[in-house]
Amino acid sequence: MRYPKRMKKLFSREEDRITHLPTEIKEKILTYLPVKDAVKTCLLSSKWRYTWTSIPELDLTDEDFSKKINRSEDLIQFTNFGDCFLSAHSGSIHKIKISCRSNISTPLERWLTILSRKKGIQEFDLRLTDPKRSYLPESFYEFHALNRLNLHGCIIILREKIEGFKFLNRLKIKNCIIPETNIQELVSHCPNLKYFSFKHYIDISSLKIFSPNLEQLGIQCVFKNLQLETPNLKRFKISNPSSSEGLKNCSVNNALASLKGIKELGIDCDYLQCMADSLNSMRNYVFEHLRKLAIFIYFKSQKTVFDFRLLQNAPHLQILHIWLRYSSKPDGTVLELDSTKEILLKNLSTIVIHGSVESESVLSFLQFILIKSPVLKTVLLLKNDPLILQKLIQSEKVSKNAKLVVKKVRCSSSCSSFNPDFEYPSSNY
Repeated sequence: MRYPKRMKKLFSREEDRITHLPTEIKEKILTYLPVKDAVKTCLLSSKWRYTWTSIPELDLTDEDFSKKINRSEDLIQFTNFGDCFLSAHSGSIHKIKISCRSNISTPLERWLTILSRKKGIQEFDLRLTDPKRSYLPESFYEFHALNRLNLHGCIIILREKIEGFKFLNRLKIKNCIIPETNIQELVSHCPNLKYFSFKHYIDISSLKIFSPNLEQLGIQCVFKNLQLETPNLKRFKISNPSSSEGLKNCSVNNALASLKGIKELGIDCDYLQCMADSLNSMRNYVFEHLRKLAIFIYFKSQKTVFDFRLLQNAPHLQILHIWLRYSSKPDGTVLELDSTKEILLKNLSTIVIHGSVESESVLSFLQFILIKSPVLKTVLLLKNDPLILQKLIQSEKVSKNAKLVVKKVRCSSSCSSFNPDFEYPSSNY
């Protein structure tokens, strides 16, 4: 079929709309594609030929090269592609993510050496899951413009003298091998750090964090002593990563001075007991600004102790989140309440229950809180259990305005676990 000349012009204009887009828009489009596919756009036309060489955001992942036939060959293809891509990239890079399920110490060193010559990298995300962890190359410490850093599954050994990251405000370290002294040194060389999340599966003797501007701190590890010098801390979250073992000889005495100003606290039963013991040795200690408390109750054995001393020292608490999780049959679990004599939650207005209320002792715990909360307005159950709901409705309540609400929320990792990040299900509380 023949088209009139006018129609041909219209078709050609439509085809050229994408081709003649401004360079920065074409680069932005490519950031939404896997890097492997972004390179293939060089075949579209001459004007797209080199666009991929200047895209500002990179996501290098070995999953794009996974054929599930021969993993070693997939890894070779992935590392060869990374070498060629980074060598040909000529523009500035603001954000880069590298993820791999194998040891890539040697290629990682090559890649970071190339990237260290680009001065504008602001976000770096390294996620390695191979048990034989890769070393973080020294060239990494040349990324002076970083403001966000996420390190997962690598070995971090700081060199003797580091200039630090004076623009870094968000740092996450998960499942990395790092000496205790290096943790303190790395954080202290980030003067503008606002957020620090640390998840570590190896026991630490002494965890020291000195950061004058830190506002949010999440810790998931086992230590004997925690020392904090964080005068501006507002949100603090701490939990034991072990699902089977409790804490032994743990002390947070040297951290309490920095926790006086916090507004939000997340804590599991292990560290709740540890903190309660430390509060015993400090008279007149009060969490004056604490408004939101999240407690993770994990029934690791038949008997779990819940110590109320922390709640006694938080007179202005308004919102209480309670996570419930069971490692054995719920019917056989017992929640023992400790230090309940002088409890009065006089400002508590909202309680949010995450998980199933599947034992009589947990139900008794919730009923006890209802009795001790005179201004309570809402009890939000995120799992519908008609029998438990009926028992709570019939329970004695001091507050006449208290209402029980059942609301289903979209489940995320934070629904079933208590991680060091500040993530809560979207319950509007």
